[in-house]
Amino acid sequence: MTMALLAAERLPWIPAIVLAGSLIPAGLLVSWLARRLARGDVGRNRLMGLRTNATMASDEGWRVGQATFARWGVLAGLGPVAAGALLLLRPPNTIGVPVVMGSLAWMVALVGVGAFLGDLAARDLGETDQTSGSSED
Repeated sequence: MTMALLAAERLPWIPAIVLAGSLIPAGLLVSWLARRLARGDVGRNRLMGLRTNATMASDEGWRVGQATFARWGVLAGLGPVAAGALLLLRPPNTIGVPVVMGSLAWMVALVGVGAFLGDLAARDLGETDQTSGSSED
């Protein structure tokens, strides 16, 4: 098996550059946006960030949801960046395709986990606010 991988044709330069030129900026963009969301640089809006009913309900829900999501968003962006860097080394075709597909699956999965947990954190905050608000009445 190892000899077959070594003998496999290497990824041609043009596809390697095109794929790396797509994956690296996409991963950097996801990580950059996640970091901005974590710092609170992006206020509640309808364009970017984790936009669910729970995160859009209040500024505090937005902040908690984005901070929770951001941890996963930064990690999500690292997969495509690493894959793009690997592709520039022109691995064998038998490795290049799984690397691209794996990095995209990595990004989608971690964004999904982050979105789920961010929404859950914002919902928990909303339920806590409603519970404490009703006890004061």
